[in-house]
Amino acid sequence: MESKHILISVIAGLLSAMLSLAFMSGDAVSVFFLVYLVPLPMLLVGLALGSRATLVAAGAGTAISFGVGAAGAAMFAVLHGLPAWAIAMMALTKTDPTVAKRGRDVEEELPGREANVPGLPERPRNYDVGAVKSEPNPDRGWFPAGSIVVWVAIIACVYMAVSSAFLGGDLRGAVVKYISGLFEIIATNQDVDVRLAATSMLADFFPGMVGAFWVLMLGVNTVFAQGLLAKGKINLRPSPRIKELVLPDWSSWALVGIAVLALFGPGEVGYLGRNLFVVLVIPYFFLGLAVVHVLAGSLRFPGFLLGAIYAVTLATGWFALVVGGIGILEQWVGLRRRIVKPQEG
Repeated sequence: MESKHILISVIAGLLSAMLSLAFMSGDAVSVFFLVYLVPLPMLLVGLALGSRATLVAAGAGTAISFGVGAAGAAMFAVLHGLPAWAIAMMALTKTDPTVAKRGRDVEEELPGREANVPGLPERPRNYDVGAVKSEPNPDRGWFPAGSIVVWVAIIACVYMAVSSAFLGGDLRGAVVKYISGLFEIIATNQDVDVRLAATSMLADFFPGMVGAFWVLMLGVNTVFAQGLLAKGKINLRPSPRIKELVLPDWSSWALVGIAVLALFGPGEVGYLGRNLFVVLVIPYFFLGLAVVHVLAGSLRFPGFLLGAIYAVTLATGWFALVVGGIGILEQWVGLRRRIVKPQEG
């Protein structure tokens, strides 16, 4: 790496560490949201300069985080530094260097319907936009974006399994203790029985919800970082398109295996399985969004459907499970092909 790239990477690591330390300080609720942006500087340098830049940034951030103790440094490295490096490394891996295109993004599809719309030129409809000669699939030759999401979810699952083992196979007990302590602070006037019932209900899926949110925020930060770099035309790989997202076939069997574990596993095994399942649904949430975008593309006013889906998902939270269910159906039966097929010919 060039010396200036090392300096930029160190600065990125310092920024990430400052965001993390601001969150951990707990001085004000107004800085709570900063934890969502911790991986962003490291992802920016990684996707612009290479995965080694992310490694340097992660090392610098970890070193600074020692200011709050070894535990704080370890948390920064494990929750932010390592995942950011893994994402950058996978994103910049070429599976076929002969077809992988570097640099500027290909043109995006025109908004609205692609044919028979006054004011818009007629364009061929096709489920696989990569088949259109003028718009090659930007994922060609690169490690697929869908596979990156799956592997990030697997990292979250490994963290959860290691946590369970570290706690002596009593992850649920630790979660109940944590939530009970939290309720004693924020709901001191609430009836004890109500607090116990709420604690029990939340504890059932709390690790899975935390892990799923962690995967989701890493995904959002990666998309944001890539988008910023593409705007400045300094991205190393073209930006994948959501409509063309695909997940590896083996991820389906991993989901089925965890579902069996969740349904039939005894005690802590079943509890762990249920929460791992919640995390592994997140890649299918992104795949479900791909289906939604393809469906919206077949409508005259696609923005209305997309806006409604995103608004409902953000407002309710649970609707993400519906979108994830759509993604699972897409993986098994190919909904996107069924949506577009009637339009062809």
